[in-house]
Amino acid sequence: MKKVYLIGGTMGVGKTSVCQYLKKELSNSVFLDGDWCWDSFPFIVNEETKTMVIDNIVYLLNNFIHCSVYEHIIFCWVMHEQPIIDAIVERLDVSHCDLFVYSLTADEETLKERLKKDIDEGKRSADVLERSLERLPLYEKLDTIKIDTSHKTMAMIADEVIQNTNDIKLRLYRKEDLAVLAKLFYECVHTVNAKDYTKKQLDAWADGQIDAEKWHRSLMEHISYVAEKEGEIVGFGDIDPGGYLDRLYVHKDHQHQGIATMLCQRLECSVHVPKIVVHASITARPFFEKRGYRVKKEQQVERKGILLTNYVMEKII
Repeated sequence: MKKVYLIGGTMGVGKTSVCQYLKKELSNSVFLDGDWCWDSFPFIVNEETKTMVIDNIVYLLNNFIHCSVYEHIIFCWVMHEQPIIDAIVERLDVSHCDLFVYSLTADEETLKERLKKDIDEGKRSADVLERSLERLPLYEKLDTIKIDTSHKTMAMIADEVIQNTNDIKLRLYRKEDLAVLAKLFYECVHTVNAKDYTKKQLDAWADGQIDAEKWHRSLMEHISYVAEKEGEIVGFGDIDPGGYLDRLYVHKDHQHQGIATMLCQRLECSVHVPKIVVHASITARPFFEKRGYRVKKEQQVERKGILLTNYVMEKII
């Protein structure tokens, strides 16, 4: 089912950055900003212009809702008053959509730091600081899902949005999961990675016959999580105490739903090390690069006499 995300928050809280991040994480997605519907000079606020901008926003959102191409419609605007949110929501055609309304918040110290950085870089005028702080308390009164962005990266905030909307739960690995994980691993490699590796390479990588005892032992020794959606395992990953991210696989039918992001974020936060290291496949390299990992070297690894290319990547924490 199509998903519509309305994400509000005061100036400088991170709305645009989070929405842009979500756009890249979620498949067939579009990002829309309410400010695009009211970018005028001089900026005149009266009943006529306020009515006009709501009309513009509703028209824009409904056009994307009715377009079959898009599965995820991500919209951000300040939306600091409940009547503003209600005026938009009540006119959206969401009969065949899931609608989620969020308010991003932050503590005053974090908000000041972000705004002062923008002011120093010439991105915002100095008066935005007072106006933004004045609006901050208003969001606690709204009928929305609240996400505190204080001291969090864009990936962490996006992870919370995705977890709320997808109803995906993360839990620790259990021994009875092993057979399902082995099947998921095999199917993921032979579908998702097929565009980057030959059939011989895929067979050498995953032949359908894992060493169950070895896998279970390493998953127990590592910090290992599985992702569940409606009771079905849709992904898993593990990291050792030294910061080596060993496995990260998502079900072939649940790609581009933010599951890998959720798992990776949880794994990265589970260890206290100066850097995380991963040996990423050709397919996975862009995902890790978006998360701040950098390639240290390209290498050829041998599996059953067959060479496969991957990349040693690391992320400084």
